[in-house]
Amino acid sequence: MTPYERAKELYKDKENEFFEILEHCGKVGGIHSDEDCFVCAYQTYSESIKNKTQKRLDKLDTWYIYILAGDPKKAFHYTMKDMKYVAYERFDGKVRLVEKEKIENLLWRTSLRGREFSDHRHRFEVGV
Repeated sequence: MTPYERAKELYKDKENEFFEILEHCGKVGGIHSDEDCFVCAYQTYSESIKNKTQKRLDKLDTWYIYILAGDPKKAFHYTMKDMKYVAYERFDGKVRLVEKEKIENLLWRTSLRGREFSDHRHRFEVGV
């Protein structure tokens, strides 16, 4: 099963929601799909996540990873521009906001291919 198929499987009972998410990320963020990774993300504001508001006054500094399947290390290679934070939710309603560098370091330390990942860890671009 490809990462895209695994991501779609998460929404098997809500297929319309899956495609709405893809449409949203395609308009305001980025989507990448290959044999290793599927990622759907958009840029947002860390302050709006911290304060649970919709204020749009701050600088965009966060990638909100809406859907991720496959190798998470690869997702860092497929986003549009460098951001300070990564936000995500794990189907429990709690949004986590973590410094991107901390996540990259954790993934690098737990990777069997740490050396390969470290060569590319400063790129964070989502390709469509």
